[in-house]
Amino acid sequence: MAINAETRQRLLELVYDLLPEREAAELRERIGADEELSRAYDEARAMADLFAEAARHRSPRIPLRRPVGTAESPISKMREIEKNTQPKSPKRPERPMSTSTESPRPKAAIKPPVAARASWARGANWAVGLAAAVLLMVSIGGY
Repeated sequence: MAINAETRQRLLELVYDLLPEREAAELRERIGADEELSRAYDEARAMADLFAEAARHRSPRIPLRRPVGTAESPISKMREIEKNTQPKSPKRPERPMSTSTESPRPKAAIKPPVAARASWARGANWAVGLAAAVLLMVSIGGY
């Protein structure tokens, strides 16, 4: 019997103790009974050892240097241009807050009279209500 990919995945999960206890016990019983599954489990453990060794492997640092004859990157050029073209904001002197009534204050937004707003809103509410009622009657009546 060939071992499928799902079984190999479950064997790796068993190696890394990711299976629930009941499933792990069932799989261990199957491994003890089936020789081919036992070989696949040994391969899974060897693969896990290889993964662990690869994770511990230290490679020397590779020095990365820009070749001598190349130009600067476009991003560094853009940053330099932005830095040179940004206007310098002058420092404003600190002064205490004014509490006088002569200080400029924002004006309130201009609103239409309350009566005009109320009549328009009332008419819009009636129109929406009538439209909803007509749609309800059409849908219940079946047109």
